[in-house]
Amino acid sequence: MLADEISFSSPPVCLSILLAEDNPASPTLLARMLEKLGHAVTTAATGRQALTCVVERRFDLVLMDVLMSDMDGVTTAVAVREKEKVLGGHIPIIAMSDSTAQIDRQRCLAAGMDRYTSKPRTAAELETILLAFSDPDAIQRATRPANWSRTEVMERAGGDENALTGLVDIFVKDESNLLAEMNRALITQHAELLQQATLKLGEELSYLGALELSQIARELAQLGKKRDFIKAGELALVLQSRLSEMDAVMTGAEP
Repeated sequence: MLADEISFSSPPVCLSILLAEDNPASPTLLARMLEKLGHAVTTAATGRQALTCVVERRFDLVLMDVLMSDMDGVTTAVAVREKEKVLGGHIPIIAMSDSTAQIDRQRCLAAGMDRYTSKPRTAAELETILLAFSDPDAIQRATRPANWSRTEVMERAGGDENALTGLVDIFVKDESNLLAEMNRALITQHAELLQQATLKLGEELSYLGALELSQIARELAQLGKKRDFIKAGELALVLQSRLSEMDAVMTGAEP
């Protein structure tokens, strides 16, 4: 998937992370990705091990698999919050699950977890989650050259600078409305609206020569079709960050 290739600047701090995951292969893969991103990782193969780690050591964050054999993620999160009533403090817990059912998300949040996300499959997905946790503004500061072809759009404008400016102005206005519809669709979990808004956005981005961003918008439409609002929400953060960067370049008339 094209969005998997997107890279961000690393979070400004090294986080001490507890990774609770009982799939034998998954902890190793996720731990390696976390360490490559500059974080310190401790792994726990069971819910009970995770609870013991939280009591005995200080962590900045827990990545908690919802489905674990001895104590599932929900039960473990409840136990952690009960311990905190005695010990004090609050450790952020991010639930990881392949389920897109709203009821599963509600169960995790009701248990005291701070966020519910799909299991990251790539370093890019994982970094997006951590950036949103450790420094939400960092997503907006992601450094990646804006992907659009001014030359291509200028040709479509007949070489007329005023016409080019007009095309950019129209896009920026449409973009604002389409992003508002996209975000409303994500909040209300309106699959059809999400598909309509992102497909239209993808078409306009393609016309501007921003083919990579157009592909990301189309991937969002596919996630809407699958009703995978968790991954769609994470990918929407990436798209909006990249669009913000591209807008700054376009409106600044940089070549």
